[in-house]
Amino acid sequence: MQSTRGFLLLEFIAVVSLFAALLLMSGQWWQHQQRLEQRQQWLQHTEYLLQAAEQFWLQQGRPPLAVSELITEQQAAKLSLPWQQGWQLTQQDALLRWQITAPSQAQAAWFASHFQGATQQAQVVSISQWQPLAQVNYEDYLHRVARPDKPHLNRLASNLDMRDHGLVGIGNLTAEKASITDLTAHQLLVSDARVHTLHADQLFVARVHTPAGDLQRLLQRINDYATLWQACVQAGGCQ
Repeated sequence: MQSTRGFLLLEFIAVVSLFAALLLMSGQWWQHQQRLEQRQQWLQHTEYLLQAAEQFWLQQGRPPLAVSELITEQQAAKLSLPWQQGWQLTQQDALLRWQITAPSQAQAAWFASHFQGATQQAQVVSISQWQPLAQVNYEDYLHRVARPDKPHLNRLASNLDMRDHGLVGIGNLTAEKASITDLTAHQLLVSDARVHTLHADQLFVARVHTPAGDLQRLLQRINDYATLWQACVQAGGCQ
């Protein structure tokens, strides 16, 4: 009886340990996802502040002296600041410099790598913003960083001419119509295609239609003729 109780206690301890390990792993994964989401908000909200500062500069004829000139208190309450630090704004002639201090040099380097004209010195990140030259309408431009309040700024309204330049790093491509001169793909799934010339080492198709008819029916007729010929040869009537 005591031996049985001992085994039950060991099994209970093992189950509790396994459950605690699962909780720890799920908690670490959730914290990692939260950090990734928070970092993405830092980038988006910083880009939003930079654009707001440029619009303010154009309208007021001077750069903003503080972030409070760009947004209201209600907007500031919803703003996600990097590392919960405030931005320091300083003007040097036609240049507005944004500065913020990161907890470490590694995090400062990561943040500076996402903005053009940004530099890092130790833990301090500096973003240089030049005086705008003319009044522009931001509604007419495609933004590199998504604007959470204006998703239409990340959608094209015209054709995109790459001028013989490559388009790389596509995760998923959905198109209604495509005209391609040269296509190289590891795997290609097409529901309907019209091809003038096709060169392939191996081609697997379920059904082929030609102007002369269905290729599958043609192969079936050839097989039928071959069967009839063999029967005729076995009967001695065909040479």
